Amino acid sequence: MLASSPSSIPEWVEETGRLRRALPDDVEAVLNKHEAAGTTDDPEYEQACEVFYRRHVCRAPEWPDYVMRSLEFIAQHGEVYRYMNARRHLRARRCDDRDQPHRLAGDPVS
Repeated sequence: MLASSPSSIPEWVEETGRLRRALPDDVEAVLNKHEAAGTTDDPEYEQACEVFYRRHVCRAPEWPDYVMRSLEFIAQHGEVYRYMNARRHLRARRCDDRDQPHRLAGDPVS
């Protein structure tokens, strides 16, 4: 079951890549450096991710409590998130369920 997930990771990766390329060169360089080195837990990397988040996730000058809780939860319990994103917040493993609607069908969880 997918929940809060794009149905096409390839499209998500493509669009995220486009948004990343629009970041300032120094921010993109920090992201690339730490992803290549496997040091995505470095504070410099997290600061670069925040630039992306503030442009493309939540543009409010002060992030609402629910955004902060989500980011804190991922930081504390994000094993699956980190696995699916291959230890890189702004990239992801390739998966595409658009041609498999039977995997998307089911009763909604309420």
